[in-house]
Amino acid sequence: MKTTKTQNKCAGNMPLWRLLAIIVIFLFSPLVKGQVTIGMNNEPEAGALLQLKDGTTSSTHPLINASKGLGLPRVELQSLTGDLGKTLDATVTTDGTLDGSKHTGLVVYNNKDNYCNTQPIFGAPYVWDGTQWLLIGASKIDAPEVETFIDNRTQKLGPQTYHNREFYYMDGATKISAGVWMTENLRFIPDPSDPAYAGVLHTAEMLPPFTNPSTGAITGPNTTKCWIYPWAESRKYESTPHPSAGTNTWICPYDGVEAEKEWNPREGILYNWWFASNRPRLNADERQGGDNENTGITYQGICPDGWHLPSDREWNELEEVIYNNPVPYSWYKTDYNFNPAKWQNTTEWEENKDSFDNDIIHRGSSTDQGHGPAMISECFGVGQGEYKGKSLSAAQGGFDIHIVGSAEDNYVRDYGRYAQLWTSSATPVNTSWRRQFYTGGGSYSKMVMRSRGGKYALYSVRCKKDGTGGTPLPNN
Repeated sequence: MKTTKTQNKCAGNMPLWRLLAIIVIFLFSPLVKGQVTIGMNNEPEAGALLQLKDGTTSSTHPLINASKGLGLPRVELQSLTGDLGKTLDATVTTDGTLDGSKHTGLVVYNNKDNYCNTQPIFGAPYVWDGTQWLLIGASKIDAPEVETFIDNRTQKLGPQTYHNREFYYMDGATKISAGVWMTENLRFIPDPSDPAYAGVLHTAEMLPPFTNPSTGAITGPNTTKCWIYPWAESRKYESTPHPSAGTNTWICPYDGVEAEKEWNPREGILYNWWFASNRPRLNADERQGGDNENTGITYQGICPDGWHLPSDREWNELEEVIYNNPVPYSWYKTDYNFNPAKWQNTTEWEENKDSFDNDIIHRGSSTDQGHGPAMISECFGVGQGEYKGKSLSAAQGGFDIHIVGSAEDNYVRDYGRYAQLWTSSATPVNTSWRRQFYTGGGSYSKMVMRSRGGKYALYSVRCKKDGTGGTPLPNN
């Protein structure tokens, strides 16, 4: 018969040898201390509970006692405020996994810059103060090429600060400059009590009379100035249409109260062309190379003093700069692959007299990379891979376009899929030139669309500094 040998155990199934070892350690070890030195066998300094040193000495610096440092735990902070557990771990979905108040003084090293967070999170050490993560040391400053401008006009939000920089590339020894542009969407909201903006409306309605975008029929001049908050609600109808939108996806009715609650200032404000340009209804062809292009005048429009709403030609100049050298402004490296290799100064790319649906207006590279992604923020949009935005943040010196959609006829649409920005250049019908950026995939996602948009529609605005880039122009 087989005999099974049983091992003697005690103290809650702890092996006997382990228990004996613990007893020996306690009997023969020196008195356990409340202060500890790690790295060598010396006493810590009197005021230190824990001291790290390895015996390194220096004849010129007597306080030196180590040649290595303390490796902090490396994390990727999800946010700087809120539930502590969720700030440390993206997979945590329940509040209270960690008691924030009991972890005051917790120190970590955040391993990744995150300029997409409302308050940027830097690759640096942080300490938890019981309610939020605080940066240890000085915050990272803006890139050296980046400046800030304060818009001190009377406005609902008070003074607003905007990043801006010069966009240029070197053609041999020659500097080709598109001038100084704001790298943030304008967020000017008129103060309702300011008589200078009497009659300006917070509405997405296409107020009659207007030009029918389908037939082109003009039912009368409408130059009412309007603005709204961008609203991400349209993303909820990416697949299933809103009940009031028929079969149209990515669209829903505008609710100004709810939109304001959810608004992120970095999204900027959407304006119709009359408010953006502060110009009357025109019947003129002001595109680059158009019969009525006025290269001697700029239009301030809604922009602050010293800045103006850029023209169709000025947008072409900006695109040329970023196409010919995207590296300083995006995550593209020097081995980027655009085809053609350089911007095309041709009628098709810069002056085409388009219809709403003319495919020639999509200008850019035929490869899987392009100047469209180089100008689009990495923080907004639904595109993936090469179709996701690759612009550096505004603080880092990128153009940083936010994909915040547009609005017309009391509907907001395409948040996360399209961004549309006004130029000051009118067309012979009730439209104006615009630039459109797309992140939904396919060949157009790497290009930039140059086309006409109805002046009643509400788009984003970027401002350009007067007297910079090309030939300095007088402001009107």
